[in-house]
Amino acid sequence: MVTFLNPPGVHTPVGTYSHTALVPGGTELLFISGQVGVRPDGSTPPTIAEQAEQVFANIAALLAAHGADATALVKLTMFVVAGQELQ
Repeated sequence: MVTFLNPPGVHTPVGTYSHTALVPGGTELLFISGQVGVRPDGSTPPTIAEQAEQVFANIAALLAAHGADATALVKLTMFVVAGQELQ
């Protein structure tokens, strides 16, 4: 199990995260590739909000395929860029 800690002597996090995450030795790590807001049927939702929701649904499905859920996430990096048409 991942142990999250905000030690004294460091400012309180300004968001919903912890300053440290300790993953015990011998634990398997799962790396997930970058996800975009594309539905399982290959369609793209029309709004950025719907696309963002789809990204998180995709991540949840990928975690579930390995018997995990969002509580197992240690790091999540997001890039939001100007949109381009999918070919």
